[in-house]
Amino acid sequence: MGKKKKKSMEATLRETGLKTEIGESNIGFQMLTKMGYNSGSGIGLYNSSVSLPIHITVKHNRAGVGMETAKKLKQLEEQENHKRKQKSQQKVTSQQKVTSRQKVTAQRKFTPQQNVT
Repeated sequence: MGKKKKKSMEATLRETGLKTEIGESNIGFQMLTKMGYNSGSGIGLYNSSVSLPIHITVKHNRAGVGMETAKKLKQLEEQENHKRKQKSQQKVTSQQKVTSRQKVTAQRKFTPQQNVT
């Protein structure tokens, strides 16, 4: 069986499996009914929790479950570091401008003036 056929077959089986409800012969369903669960209502003290199944997403790569979040965090950290470097470079250049101005004014103050006749 080819990879494409296998993937499409898995996808159709998954979708049909997710659309069908758990039968009353299921052990988990029997346990829930013994504890007071009614089909279609939520679970918990006030029956106010989620009544529908949790949506799933299928991973097609071999990366770990939290890998996408870790990549995003790393990108954000790199952006922050880049911004910090830019700010520090701006501070250095502004300080260099100030010191160069101070040098120029100091040179003007201490140079002998020419005699005006």
